[in-house]
Parts: sequence; C-alpha cells; structure tokens
Amino acid sequence: MEPRKGVTLPLDRPAQRSRPLRTLTREQSLDPIVEQLKSLQIMAKGDRFVVLTMDKQTGNAGGLSAHIDREVYDANLDRMVTFRPKSVRDDSRTALNRECIEGAKKVGRTQAIWNRLKEEGFSRESSGKKKIVTKGEKKTRKIKDDAVIALCFICSSDEETMKQFEKEGRLDDWIDSTLDWFKQEFGDKNVVSAVLHMDETTPHLHVTVVPITYEEPKPRKEKPKFDESGKPLRKYETDENGNIILDESGRAIVKKRTYKKQEVTARLSAKDICNPVAMERWQTGYAKAMAPFGLRRGIAGSKQKRVPPAEWNLQQVNGQLMAVEKEIEKKKAEITKMAQASWYDKIFNSGLSPTVRKVLEDKEKEHKEELRQATTAVDEDGRPYIWTSGSKKDQDVTWEELAKFREKEKKKAEIQAKADKEAALAKAKADKETAIAKVKADAKAELDAEIAEKNKLYSNIKSLNEKLSKSEESNKILLGILKGVRDFMFETCGQKFSEVVQMILDQWKAGIKHFAKEMKDLFLRAMSDEKTIEGRKSYVNDAFWYAKLLVKTVTDWKGDNATINSLQDDANRIADGTWESFHQQRNLFFEAAVNALVEMGNCPSQRHLSQKQANAIEAFIKQDGGDRDLLCSEIWDKVSPKVNYYWRDGTFDALEELRTRELYDRKVDTSISYSSRHM
Repeated sequence: MEPRKGVTLPLDRPAQRSRPLRTLTREQSLDPIVEQLKSLQIMAKGDRFVVLTMDKQTGNAGGLSAHIDREVYDANLDRMVTFRPKSVRDDSRTALNRECIEGAKKVGRTQAIWNRLKEEGFSRESSGKKKIVTKGEKKTRKIKDDAVIALCFICSSDEETMKQFEKEGRLDDWIDSTLDWFKQEFGDKNVVSAVLHMDETTPHLHVTVVPITYEEPKPRKEKPKFDESGKPLRKYETDENGNIILDESGRAIVKKRTYKKQEVTARLSAKDICNPVAMERWQTGYAKAMAPFGLRRGIAGSKQKRVPPAEWNLQQVNGQLMAVEKEIEKKKAEITKMAQASWYDKIFNSGLSPTVRKVLEDKEKEHKEELRQATTAVDEDGRPYIWTSGSKKDQDVTWEELAKFREKEKKKAEIQAKADKEAALAKAKADKETAIAKVKADAKAELDAEIAEKNKLYSNIKSLNEKLSKSEESNKILLGILKGVRDFMFETCGQKFSEVVQMILDQWKAGIKHFAKEMKDLFLRAMSDEKTIEGRKSYVNDAFWYAKLLVKTVTDWKGDNATINSLQDDANRIADGTWESFHQQRNLFFEAAVNALVEMGNCPSQRHLSQKQANAIEAFIKQDGGDRDLLCSEIWDKVSPKVNYYWRDGTFDALEELRTRELYDRKVDTSISYSSRHM
C-alpha cells in the first residue's frame, strides 16, 4: 500500500475532484496548516545568500583549468580537446558558457595569467645575474614551482535565485556588478578572467585574480626557537641590551636578510593578500555589492558547515514532519471535543419529533463532513492526498497516515545514506589498497632494475680488471723493450746529444719551462756542427723526441705536456738566435709586474690593484704565454719577501683577484714602453 509520489511532499495529489469541497469558516478550515506549510517551505528554502569561495592555483593547475575552460591538452594529438566535467547537468546549455573579460577571450584564461605576470617582470625563468638591465626596464624574476600565481573565486547564490536572474534578464547586471567589485578590491589589471558556467546545476561565475601587490611585506613573527646550548636558531629583533623583543602573544620579529635593492615594485604574494582579515572583508564587501539584487551575507563567524543536498533535504522534511505531527495532535483534540458534543446532542434530543430529528441528522452529516475534511491531509493548495494502491486505493490520506508515511520515508533515507556512506568507505579502502599495491609493485620493479644495473656494472668492472691485468703484462713487456731502446740510444748517440737529452729530462721533471744561460750555451755547443737554422731546429726536435720516448720508460712519474712544449719553444729560440732578446724582454715585463705588486702591497691605503698595476701584471702573463696560475705563483715568490709582513695577506688576495679574473673588466694595455734606465 504505497501512496503516489508527488512534488511538494512524498505523496502526489490527484486531479481536482468534480465535486467541490464545502467552504468552511477560517476557525474550522485547514488554512492554518496550509499557512504553516508555506512558512516551512520558505524556511527550507532559506534567505537568498551570496556564495563567494576561493581556491589557490599553482602552476597551470591542469584540473582546475580544464574545469573552467572546458578543454584539456591531449598529448597524443598535441592539441587542446573538449573536456566535459562530471558536474555538467545539461549539455544543451554548454553553448551559453562564456568568458566575460575581453583580454582572456583572445588568449585564454591560462595565458592571460602569464601575460599579467610578464607585465610585472615575472617569468618561469630568471634573467640571470649578468644581464644588463637598461633604464626603465624591469628585471625578470623567476617564479617558484610551488608559488600561488592565481586566486580562483566562485561567485553564485542558490539555484532558484540564479535561474530567476536569468529568466528576468538580470544575469548580465549581476556579472557587471560582481566584476566591478573585484576590480575595485584587487585592481583592474589583476582581474584577468571571468568565466560564466550555465550548464551545471546552479549558474555561477569563475573569477581569476593574479595576487600582485605593491605593498612592502609585513615583518615575519614567530615564537623564538633555541638550540640545546640556548643560542637562537634565527636572528630576531633585539633591544639595546641584546634581549629579544616579544609582543603580547610571545612572538618575535625575524630579521630579514639584506640584499641589494632592485628596481622592482610589484610582488607576487598570495600570503599577504589572502589573510583571515581580508577574506572576512571580502565576504562583507561582496555582500554589500550584491544587496541591490536581494542577496545578503551569511552569519559572520558561523560554525555551520556545508552538507550534501540529500542530507539538507532530509533535515527540511524532518522539520516539516515535526510541525505536522504537532498540528495533528491539536486537531485530534478538537475532533474529540466535537465528537463528544455531537453524542451529547443526540442523547439530549432523542425524544424530539421526526422533523427535529431530521434537522439533527442533517447536522450530524455536516459534522461528519467537517470531521472528514479536518482529518484529511492536503497540500498547500488545499487539495487532498489519496492512496493510489493497496486496500485503501482511491481513499483520502489522513494526517496521521501521512506522518507515518513520512517517518517511513525518513528511515529509508537514513538507511540509504548509511549504505552510501559504507559504500564510499569501502571504495576508498579499496582504492587505498590498490594504490599501496601499485606503489609496492613500482618499488619492487625499481629495486629489481637497480639490482640488475649493479650486476651489469659489476660484470663490466670484472671484465675491465681482466683487461687491465692483460694490459699490465703487455706494458711490462713494452717497458722492457723501451728500456732496451733507451740503452741502445745512449750507446749509439754522441756524448753531447746524450747530455742535451738528459738536461731536457731534468728540466722537465723539475717543472721549469725555460733554459738558463749555461744550458743555452750547452745547446749551442752541441749544435755547433749545424750551420743553418733549419738544421739546428731539426737537432732540437730530435732531442725532444728522444726525451719524450725516454719518459715512457719511467713508471713513477708522468710528464707534463705544457712544460715540455714550453721547453721546446725555448730551445727553438736558442736555435734561431732569438733567445737573448726574448728573455731580456720577459725579464723587463716580469720586473714591471713584481714592482707593481710590491707598490700596491706596501701602500697601507690600497686594498686592490689599480688599473695601471693590473695592466703591468697582465702584460707579463700575456708576453710569457704560459700557465696563468704558475706565472702568478712565480710573481708571488719574488714579491713576498719585499712586502711588509702586515700587508702580505692583503697583497696575496689582490693578486688572487687578478688570477681568478675578478678584475677582468679592465682592459689590459700590452703596449708598455720602458725607458733606458730599465735596460
């Protein structure tokens, strides 16, 4: 026996009866119940409140952007494709969705965000320290990966109100008023997108704001933290006596690091903009802006939380049911009183004439009809509910039966809600177990791959060790052969040639890149038989070739190519007769470099090399053409004893600045002329 379902209550009302109900006075009719039901519906519907929620967006926020823009990037097709969220309820209204900001219509919401950031000098990549920033140009600053680049607001009201705005043609006015408030609150340029969604249950507006502020950051406060020895872990603001300054809540101001002031004024800081005080101000300010549309703010500081629609409807039905039950009890008392009065009249008038009795019977019928009307459940329009099935089919439903039916529906709803909750928990548990199993499988696969890689590496190392063993044996054989060649060479070559080769080896091992005067004379005596420059250079090449060959027979020392090449160049100068002039000029440059560094070191007021002093040292390094570090070491060995002990460290630091090219913005002048007194 189930009543037919309906719209206003869980029972349906039949078509209007052909026989109209009798009109009663207000005291005897059910108008109070109808009025009460109407008030219950108004209470269930509630006042018209504004809805203003906010989410923070980091990066491109693919899921959020896909929901708002209704499109997502397809990697397989390498383009954007249409996306349909689960929240869409009417696909035929998707065409009504639109972007309300002109700039975002052309480039899209995500690009509009990055365009606004670019205007203020923000980028995914930094411009670098060495980039020259011209006057009036903003220096590019890199945005962190986890930085909040946009605030995404949802503006709306209840479903009935928003659809009424659409029906009355006031939706565009509501959008304009909303955007005016956002631009006034956050700045015209920072409001980059406003997307209207019409295909979901409730029409709403997604407003995107870039959190750029021009205010100085507020000082950071926290409760002081100390290590085991009692030393503060951070630097805090202190008084004259060095004590940490605390406010009323026991927090101290953390000292900021000092950086070189940059020519930037804008800051990307959602933390400063989205504080509790500001968000409460937003709710109040937005509600005032929406007051012309009949919307108002919710209760400030309310602990009320959002509930699912099914639970909210159940709460409203329960409230209506309690009100109806109270009214039924009241009507029962009135009916009992009316019934008692009717029986009293029958007993009192039992001996009356048939005419009088007929009148009483008519009254009794009227009384029964009134009683039936009082006990029959009706909707807000006064039409009664009737049963559509069971033994009471086509009979009126009483208020008591209606209350029982609603209690039954309430229990069904509770059971269904409990079952839905258990199903959701079971699904969440299964998803969690699946995720854990996937993580374990991935970890095992990664571990197996790592073990396989290590085994492969071990096999390679083992193979290399075997090859190395064979190579060492081959090297020993080759070394024996080379030693035999060396002995044969010294036996077959002349005494002078052997002395030249040995001299080259000694200079090479000592790391000396130039030959002394007595060594130059030895070279010339050994090459006395060669009458031409080409012959002497050929002699030099042969000597150095034998020296390089002999080095291979030495196992405890490896020759330096830079040193042997420098020695060979110096030997070629001996061969072509330019050795004297080269070393005379080198000595002049070397002496100038030493004097420049000594002059700087013994000057108490000078901490860095002057341009002239740096040029003298750089000229020597360029003229010699050798290794920069070794030439600077050669200069320092000569300068160190000549500099006052107290200024020696500062002089060394100045030379290090030049060696590491920290002073290399200066131009080196190699065209230095020396007077005759230096010759």
